[in-house]
Amino acid sequence: MCLVTKTGEVMSEKDVFGLRLNTIEKNYLYEIAQIYGLKKRGSDELSVSKAMRYMLTYCMDNKLKFDNKEQSEIGGVRKLIEEIHASIPHILFQIATQNACTSTSLTDEQYSQAKDNALSYINETVAGFQTNSYKYVKAKINRVGIKTIPLESGVSLWK
Repeated sequence: MCLVTKTGEVMSEKDVFGLRLNTIEKNYLYEIAQIYGLKKRGSDELSVSKAMRYMLTYCMDNKLKFDNKEQSEIGGVRKLIEEIHASIPHILFQIATQNACTSTSLTDEQYSQAKDNALSYINETVAGFQTNSYKYVKAKINRVGIKTIPLESGVSLWK
């Protein structure tokens, strides 16, 4: 692929591009230059142009597309994680409680004890699941002490 100037001339590898950057963009490029040690030749000064070249190379090497398709896939994964986190502890709680309740007819006190035993069982077997946290998934503790996804509009993707 050849780049062509406004006058119709083919650009060479030594041609220079002009670009206006705002403060946020410059700071971002300086961060990249600092992280990857991109400095001007023969100097300790960070190089914004090397940071831009590094980013461009990264985009080309990874064949990045800029059509938001990846963002929608990330949203789908986030929604799935929310559904899993909202469902599994409750399913386990209901199964453990149902097993205890269907084996005999229980008094209210016995039912309460079965519920407590079910919660203890869940905490012993999948407590690690309850401690998982993610950058994009919010959680809260419900009335029986199980972590769940908030159902308020705008907080989760699946409500």
